[in-house]
Amino acid sequence: MMFTLLTMGMFGGMIALVVYELVQEMRGSKHKLIDRYHE
Repeated sequence: MMFTLLTMGMFGGMIALVVYELVQEMRGSKHKLIDRYHE
C-alpha cells in the first residue's frame, strides 16, 4: 500500500512538472525555455 502511494506520488509529480513546462511555453517564454536547455 505504501509503495503504491509513493509510486503514484512520484508519477503525479512528473505530470505536474510537464504541465508546468507546457504552461510556461504557452505564456510566451518558449525561447527562454529552449535557451535554458541548450546551455
